[in-house]
Amino acid sequence: MTAPKSARCRAAAGNQDHTSPSKPAHEATPALWLQLLTLLIAVVGLADSIYITLQEETGSTLAGCPEAGSVNCEAVLHSPESVILGIPVAAFGIAFYAFMVAIMSPPAWRSSRRKIWQLRLASVVVAMVFVIYLVYAELFEVGNICLYCTSVHILTFLLFALTAIGAAIWGAPPQSKRAGQARCRHITRRRGAGSWC
Repeated sequence: MTAPKSARCRAAAGNQDHTSPSKPAHEATPALWLQLLTLLIAVVGLADSIYITLQEETGSTLAGCPEAGSVNCEAVLHSPESVILGIPVAAFGIAFYAFMVAIMSPPAWRSSRRKIWQLRLASVVVAMVFVIYLVYAELFEVGNICLYCTSVHILTFLLFALTAIGAAIWGAPPQSKRAGQARCRHITRRRGAGSWC
């Protein structure tokens, strides 16, 4: 006799929540140094992006950045590549790092919501792809380098690396029992009432 669908879903979800004693589903909250370091990097990146945007909008020069030679912040910030869809690239940096400050905060790192971990990792991956494009544009299309832009690129890479390390060492929280049951019901509907998840 086939077990009721709801009972099978509860059992399947229970199996997803069960892990061996030697390896807990969510081993531990990431180390405090990782939480604070990523938050600090995000805050510095946000400040850097705000400074670049303000200087660009007011027409002021960036402190300590040469205006001649291969290192030329003005040439980079006023190039066609510094604007995407009519929005300065630095403004995208503000939006990204404002989000990073929130999602790299200790409460976000300690969250048991799996989607937060997935969103954090996906965000830094997308950001790294964007950074690679910007570096290419500076080197091969503009032909100049902006020190402040490069610092933002380095900070983004550090966030990417630390987020990847955090995911590799501590892992993401396990799928919740409710989510497991919902997934089971979806699979059961696709396979037929008499099937198991």
